[in-house]
Parts: sequence; C-alpha cells; structure tokens
Amino acid sequence: MFLKGILIGLIFGVPVGAVGAMTVQRIWEHGIKAGLLTGMGSSVADCIYATLGAFGLTTISD
Repeated sequence: MFLKGILIGLIFGVPVGAVGAMTVQRIWEHGIKAGLLTGMGSSVADCIYATLGAFGLTTISD
C-alpha cells in the first residue's frame, strides 16, 4: 500500500508542458541530479513570478 501511494504521488507530481519535457530529457541525458536541478529551477522561477504577481496586485489595489 505504501509503495502504491509513492507511485501515485510521483505520477501526479510530474510536471507537464515544455519544462516537464526538458526535465525528463535532462534526466535521461545527464542523470537524476541534472533533472532535479532543472525541476527546482523551474519551481523557483514559478515562485518568483507568483510573488511579483501578488505584489503587483497589491500595488494596483492600493
């Protein structure tokens, strides 16, 4: 049951789109470390965009 839960979590956690494809490609070509760094970089960029959007909306609403 535990392994099924891990597998389902990994399947639903896979990013879709161009960045997801690039992450999978880097895993196959350069190994797991390069793929993890690509995915983490994508997540950091998404967080920065979300932060800028939140502060932009706050500025506009004031």
